[in-house]
Amino acid sequence: MIQFSSYLANKYLVLSRISIIPRVLRGFYRGLVFNKPTLKTIEIFPTFDCNSTCLMCSVEKYKDKYKKDVARELTIEDYKNLSKQGRKLGAIAFSILGGEPTLKENLEQIIQALNPKQFFITVVTNSINLTKERLVSLKKSGLTSICFSLDNLDKEKNDRNRGFKGHFEKVMRAIEWCREAGFHVTISPVVFHGQLNEFRNILEFAKKNGFAVGAGAVGFVGRAEGRDDFLLSEDENRTLRKWLKQYPFLRFDWSLSYKLKHQCPAGKEKIGITAFGDVVGCSMNPISFGNIKKEPLKKIWEKMNKFPAFSKDFPGCLVAEDKHYIDNYIRPIQNEPVNPVYYRDHPSVKT
Repeated sequence: MIQFSSYLANKYLVLSRISIIPRVLRGFYRGLVFNKPTLKTIEIFPTFDCNSTCLMCSVEKYKDKYKKDVARELTIEDYKNLSKQGRKLGAIAFSILGGEPTLKENLEQIIQALNPKQFFITVVTNSINLTKERLVSLKKSGLTSICFSLDNLDKEKNDRNRGFKGHFEKVMRAIEWCREAGFHVTISPVVFHGQLNEFRNILEFAKKNGFAVGAGAVGFVGRAEGRDDFLLSEDENRTLRKWLKQYPFLRFDWSLSYKLKHQCPAGKEKIGITAFGDVVGCSMNPISFGNIKKEPLKKIWEKMNKFPAFSKDFPGCLVAEDKHYIDNYIRPIQNEPVNPVYYRDHPSVKT
């Protein structure tokens, strides 16, 4: 049963940009009346460079391709065009990921190209590279929201997860800077098997400080590929769903949808676009359905809508929870040296 308190707790996503309200209403209308998907969020990865080595990095296999083909990365004009195409499909938000996005020197230009007056834009950062001066610059570019990677209130355990000694302290310092500068702050923990108590501590910390929490369970991809011991048990996943009721400010990608039900948004309400324009289901879904430099986004998104694994509306994260998806679509490409894998080249896809 959907907890409407969760939708109300996340109303800032809409109220921060009045211009997106018509698109939100259209999304609910299409979802509830016609049972049709509407694109809501576009993740972009302007760089795969990073200054940390997270245990569960989902884009580990994208990095070699990025280093070799950096000359083919998207231009500012490409991002402007993406913004226009995304808006036509109903998108209301851009989430800027990586790698570490603050390592991208022209990040501010990218934010401006995405048109922050028409979209809710957030940057997901490990904070290692952040300074007060950079935050001022990001604010001037139109950014109003920053999401911090933080898994544990135990400094040593957190830093071990994130592969950088001092990460915890840098996050805490950056959070204070963001408060002073008027940014909306979200904490973004990744939940590991056996670490629900640590996750609960993060929730209590966020509750005390008035932060949102955008969480995710470890997916069977990237550096966590082959690590079945990282994946949550069925009992742990049930516990997370109970906590959604207790902590309305908590959200997962699958917990809020235009159909007012839990569903994986990959390829329907959410897509990811790499630094080269490859379009994937999300940051944890290493299967590509096309490239925005070669095809219109609408055509690629419509292909994704028809992909059986996406269209079944799985009530959770495909890559973290759905054993059928993991066994049939992730394990078969486990030995591929580079991501993403084009869907027509996938051994489990019949064309």
